[in-house]
Amino acid sequence: MKFKTMDKPIDTPAKEWDVFISHSSEDKVTFVAPLAKALSGLGVKVWYDKFTLKTGDVLTGTIDEGLSSSKFGVVVISPSFIKRKWTQYELRGLSERGKSIIPVWHNVTVEDVRNFNPAIAEKLPINLEHKTPLKIAYSIIEIIRPDILENVHRRIAYFENKGKGGKQKVKVEDIKPGGILHQELPGDLISRIRLIRASLLGAYTHSMEFWMDGFKRDAHPTKNISDWEHIAAAYREYVSMAPVMLTNEQHKSIFTYLILLGSPVSEKDKTKAMKKLPSLPAGAEETLLVLYADPIPPYDIDEQVAKDDQQTTEFYKYLDIDKEVLPHDLPDTTVKAISAEFEEDDSEATKPTEETENKDEVPENTEEWYEIAAKSENDWVRAVVIQKDHVARNRVLDKIKTLQNSITNTLGANHREYGKVLLTLALYYDIIRNDRRKCDAIFAKAKEILGNDSRDYATAKKQQSLWYFEKKDHLSAEKFTDEALQILQNKKGRELEAADMLIAKSVFRISTNDLDGAIKFCKEALVLQQKKRAFKQINDTKERISYLMVQKKMQSDTNKRK
Repeated sequence: MKFKTMDKPIDTPAKEWDVFISHSSEDKVTFVAPLAKALSGLGVKVWYDKFTLKTGDVLTGTIDEGLSSSKFGVVVISPSFIKRKWTQYELRGLSERGKSIIPVWHNVTVEDVRNFNPAIAEKLPINLEHKTPLKIAYSIIEIIRPDILENVHRRIAYFENKGKGGKQKVKVEDIKPGGILHQELPGDLISRIRLIRASLLGAYTHSMEFWMDGFKRDAHPTKNISDWEHIAAAYREYVSMAPVMLTNEQHKSIFTYLILLGSPVSEKDKTKAMKKLPSLPAGAEETLLVLYADPIPPYDIDEQVAKDDQQTTEFYKYLDIDKEVLPHDLPDTTVKAISAEFEEDDSEATKPTEETENKDEVPENTEEWYEIAAKSENDWVRAVVIQKDHVARNRVLDKIKTLQNSITNTLGANHREYGKVLLTLALYYDIIRNDRRKCDAIFAKAKEILGNDSRDYATAKKQQSLWYFEKKDHLSAEKFTDEALQILQNKKGRELEAADMLIAKSVFRISTNDLDGAIKFCKEALVLQQKKRAFKQINDTKERISYLMVQKKMQSDTNKRK
């Protein structure tokens, strides 16, 4: 193994923002919050007070830092923006720092803007008329991040053409690497790549430059780094506990075996490849399978550690959360949503001209705006409740009541958004106030509004089950999971969500040492995953079942020895 001195360290990019959103607080709920969320979802680094300010920050200093380190400024000009002095401070700060300003007009006329700031009035604005937050975000990234726009178009083309081509076998040596998709990787990912590289030295020895180049070409580097971390961890754990001194060939075979375990190839091809490996230590296959199958180390050091009641549990593995923020690594749902929005525009454009001749006759869909605003605010309050944020929780109830009044006045107390806020209120009384009786009563009211088969109701019950699982009240956790599962199993298109709930029930059974029950629920989940051809989930569940079968055999052998 030869090492060389690096010519220079890999630079960690300094913290900077793509865009600073200057707005009046009165516009936050109705427009700015959904816009910031849409921009962030597209991979734009947004300086927005709800995302960026933390308790204890010095307000003027933090905002000045945001103004200085942002490349562009989006200024939401509304009647309330024009009246506020603070917003003029931000606008002046953007101008003095030479930032490119993108004006967004919200309920103002040309005359209003000209009287407020003649220079801003001369800039071509983005008008909100008949546009959703996603469409407005799309218009903004055309200006500030054309690289993201290019990637969105490429991904849309991919989805449109997916499945239209044929399949053919290609020799490994004929496969050429794709282009660089990420010119830079965040510092935290670079540190993780370095640890993977160090862990696999001897089994898969490559330079840091080799590793960095590979991940820069990946469409989803964060996910792929996570997969490699799991392989590296299983490899290091086995090597540290191996009963014999391992040869170089055995090190490489152990690594290759782990790679094959996670490979999407057929079981037949996988078994064929495994047979070609040089000899592994006795019993290595079974131990490696156990190590690979679980995110938690099945073999660990025996030591006593004080546990926190709020300790994160393995259940989080099954929450479908996409936290990727790299500009070229957009969630599939976001790309498909953009495609659907513009397909809708195309279909509107093909309608007879007399329907759209008079623009004044096209009604503005204000209800949709109110729904987006209510959802955005409710999502934030729900997150505070679930995370048991002790700084914010004292004002959570006031926030919920304000939101209830706002929805009542705009959408009505029988609207589904009002029902969703009631679900948040129910979780508040259970998680923060420990008032189960009041929680149940509010859940019942929410169900009357949302209906017996509401997906939102099922989601809230799933969140409630997680809370009780963390409290180690496994019976209550499984009860609420069953409520969610009953709804999801009866809804077409929700099979994968139902499968996640069955996996959660499996986790609950593992915690009570009911391995037969755990295997049963995993197999039920596998049926639903196979129905939807969700190959990644299928492989994960098969590995979990294999692990549980091994655990069951070990448990049986232990009982026989007793």
